Amino acid sequence: MAKGFLSSLFILLNSHFIEHMRQYAAHLIGQCYQGRLIKLNGEPDHIHILFELPATAAPSVVVCSLKTQLSKEIRANFWDEIKDKLWNNIFWSDSYFITTTGGADIETIEKYIQDQGIEKPKRKYTKRQTKKE
Repeated sequence: MAKGFLSSLFILLNSHFIEHMRQYAAHLIGQCYQGRLIKLNGEPDHIHILFELPATAAPSVVVCSLKTQLSKEIRANFWDEIKDKLWNNIFWSDSYFITTTGGADIETIEKYIQDQGIEKPKRKYTKRQTKKE
């Protein structure tokens, strides 16, 4: 069963951090939870992760563990680069969003995550016409 999560960061990510997180998350998900990282990417202030877990793994436990371990890993390896960017020494926000993919097309979700960090055109909104009676 594939699952994903999104979480906000209190630092600005660059491609170097993302690649390190991707490798370490793949290791954690595989070794600790017998799962598989499918995709990890992010914007400067949050990440998206798509992963697959066995039915016995509790998604909330996995997410909390990933947030803890990724924070420790980035702090240990990149402290000089991030210490001045942390807000009150906090790496992640307390919140996260997690959902199962259900019947969603995995390729579509992978493409969405892959496209994180790429400038997207702004949507144009038009004001709705109100019905006159």
